[in-house]
This record gives sequence, C-alpha cells and structure tokens, in this order.
Amino acid sequence: MGRRFDSCFRHQLHEMPRPWSGLFVLAVLELFDAKGVRCYRVMACNAGGCSGASAEASIVVQYPPSAAPDISVPAKSTNGSYTVTWTGIAVAERYLLEESVKGGGWVTVQENDLSARAFAGKPMGLYSYRVRAVNGSGAGPYSSTVSVNVIERPNPPSLSGPVADEANGYVLSWPAASGGGSHNYDLEKSTNGGDWVRVSYGGGLSGRRTAPGIGLLCLPFEGLQ
Repeated sequence: MGRRFDSCFRHQLHEMPRPWSGLFVLAVLELFDAKGVRCYRVMACNAGGCSGASAEASIVVQYPPSAAPDISVPAKSTNGSYTVTWTGIAVAERYLLEESVKGGGWVTVQENDLSARAFAGKPMGLYSYRVRAVNGSGAGPYSSTVSVNVIERPNPPSLSGPVADEANGYVLSWPAASGGGSHNYDLEKSTNGGDWVRVSYGGGLSGRRTAPGIGLLCLPFEGLQ
C-alpha cells in the first residue's frame, strides 16, 4: 500500500513488536521484481491513531547483467596487431576482458567501460579472449571465446641453381627460411617475361624440373607460412 512520487516507492509499514533487549524489531521482506530506488518510512500506530512518519531509508535495486556480449577478433594477424571488439550491454557499468595465451590460464587485460581493446607487438602464438559485463550488483555471463593466431611472415630465402641434373633436367635448391616458424615453399617460374606460374609447393628445400625449351626461364620463389 503505497504511492509513487519523487522517483521513489514510499511504503507505510506498521510496526510489529518483537521484544529484544528492550527494543522493538521491525522485519521487512520484499521481493523486488524491477530495478529502481525503493524508499521506506515507518509510523507507530495504536487505537488512537498513528504517529508522524519517520525519516526515510532507501535502497537501490539493481541486478547483475543477464546477457553476455558478442565478441569478435580477426582470425589471423601477420604483424602482431589486432583489435578485439564486443557489443554493449544496457545495464553494464564496465566490461572485464580476459586473455589466454597458447591455451594457458585466463588473465584480465582490461576492465573499463570501453567496448574494444587494440593490441600491438604481440609475438607469434595463439591468443584467446572472452568478456563479461559488470555492474554494482555483480558480473554477467561470459561471452563465447574467440581466438587470433599471430603469424609472422618469413624472411625471403635465397635460391641456388639451376644445376644440371642428368641429361634432361635441372635442380634448384634453397636453405630453410628464417622467421615465422615452420614453412612451405612456393616455387614459381616465368618464361620469356610471361606471367608467373606455380611449379611446386611444399615443405622441401629443392625442386627438380625438366629442361625447358629455348628461352629465358626465371625461377624466383617465396617461403610461405
């Protein structure tokens, strides 16, 4: 039994005597089904009527976020730079972003009201992220987990050859490329200034080709992650 004014629900609650060390104890249990500010005051009543109202007491009703943000990150980065983004949650006051490196434990890397985090200079590896919304009443559920694979481009290898091999062929070879972890090698050729065409691809360090006809044959190649 109350009425709403001044942005509060004001309830007049009758006193219930509970003897305890010479004092009266008032117990009020209320289930809040909506957020907002609840204000209370009390009056003492008997057969002759009720006293004036007490000073008011108030409580702010707020629930933790019930929804998880939608999070996204690029699947791959070749320079160690990328940005993690997520959607906003209406009741959130801040967002807790966590990171896992190469399947390790989760570590908080950002806690504020922003909905993105940019990273730069990350070394090679797999980085996973999750985020949750937080307010004064607690934290909401975690988002799904997303991952980005940081892969450095390899340094160009050097090509040796062609070296004659038997009567009708030649061999090209190259040392293992540095940087970027394990590699495959993409060998291409251009004949008489024409377009470049792939002639082999794989993890080997050499390639044997059948001798071409008359003309200029160029065979650069690149190591690929």
